[in-house]
Amino acid sequence: MEEIALALACCLALAFLSKRWSLPAIPFYILAGVLLGKSGLALVPADEFTRYLSYLGLIFLLFYVGLEIRPRSLLHRGRPLLISGFIDLNVNFSLGFLCALGLGFTLLEAFVIGAALYVSSSAMAVASLIENRKLLLPESETIVWLMVIEDVILILFLSLFTAGAENPFLVLAAVLAVSLALFAAVRAGKTLIPALLSRDDELPVLFTFTAVVSTLYLSRLLKIPDALMAILLGSSLASIRAPLLERLSQPFRDVFLVLFFVFFFITVDFSG
Repeated sequence: MEEIALALACCLALAFLSKRWSLPAIPFYILAGVLLGKSGLALVPADEFTRYLSYLGLIFLLFYVGLEIRPRSLLHRGRPLLISGFIDLNVNFSLGFLCALGLGFTLLEAFVIGAALYVSSSAMAVASLIENRKLLLPESETIVWLMVIEDVILILFLSLFTAGAENPFLVLAAVLAVSLALFAAVRAGKTLIPALLSRDDELPVLFTFTAVVSTLYLSRLLKIPDALMAILLGSSLASIRAPLLERLSQPFRDVFLVLFFVFFFITVDFSG
């Protein structure tokens, strides 16, 4: 616990300095994680607890992103988004794939390298939008949807690379079924949920935290990517009292965003 306290104290100091100097805080958090973790002074152990803190940080970040995604906008902008996703796949994947082939890698190795270069870090991209206060801009929604498309295609890639992996089409069907169930449940509670969120006691915060963690349990149970589930949960709840939910989830987002970057990089071992 002393090590965790040390990491949090470093985060607090770095956050203060970044705001004082008007600098982006995320690079400071990453550097702190590297220095405190395996690849640095090894002051904070990379155990299951630190990995779980990092994991929670990512999930709450993506849940907050889901609150900014309006399903109706996907219906209105479906064709441009699909075209953007197609260009993203062909440019980024093809570039890595062809360069790897030119460097002498095998066909399978070049495919893996191309896939790795194609998939962006949703956490890095979204955190940058939040930190620079650009999440509300119209183009930001396109960026977020591209992250979702990449996550869906990542399911197909992982199924190709992993022996004994789940059938990707069954996984996508499960994602679709759970999405419909989430939106139906929110629609059924469109009166009850806003009333619950409007209370001035601990129930709104407890509801938000429980909804996110319970959805993660459901994703593990159904073997559905939890990142997608977090985004879908936020998107389904965005149709009812989204500003209130954003206010409730912002403290989780702000704290867990820091925890994600610091504790993730604590676990990174560059010597490997």
